[in-house]
Amino acid sequence: MEIEYRNTSDDFAAYYELTQARHKKSGREDHHRFIVWYLVVLALGAYVSATHDEHFIVCVFVTMALFFLWQNWSYARKWNAAVDAYARSVPAQACVLRADAGGLVESFSGVVLQIPWDSVSMYTVSRDHLMIHFLTERAFIVPWRHVGEKQRDEILALLVQHKVTKRAVQGL
Repeated sequence: MEIEYRNTSDDFAAYYELTQARHKKSGREDHHRFIVWYLVVLALGAYVSATHDEHFIVCVFVTMALFFLWQNWSYARKWNAAVDAYARSVPAQACVLRADAGGLVESFSGVVLQIPWDSVSMYTVSRDHLMIHFLTERAFIVPWRHVGEKQRDEILALLVQHKVTKRAVQGL
């Protein structure tokens, strides 16, 4: 069986979202902890300046705090920037995935990657993608838009036949 497809930045963004989702909560907590720490430092500077009647310096600290909040308040903006940076770091590429009794072979950008079935750890099915994982942070990303219904059923049947675990992911 052979599937020809093209991965775009949207496909890599979906992959990043899936693989990094477990870090999102701790990243948000770290982000907010940093905001509180930075604002406390600025508040301390403003307090010391106010006790020494340095009103201009107090205004500078307040301005810095407001500018900092304006730039850094939303963790979603930081998360989306990281997703976009990852998606842009990988160029769009044409790929061919071949599946047979020996395993999976993907050809992309002149590189041929062959993975035996026993090295395929799991697969994830979403509305838009099939992701076949073979390392902790590596997977074949197959967009469904390039796959016909027959090929879709065939690749999923092959994964089940070779006892590859389906990853349960909420929200996909």
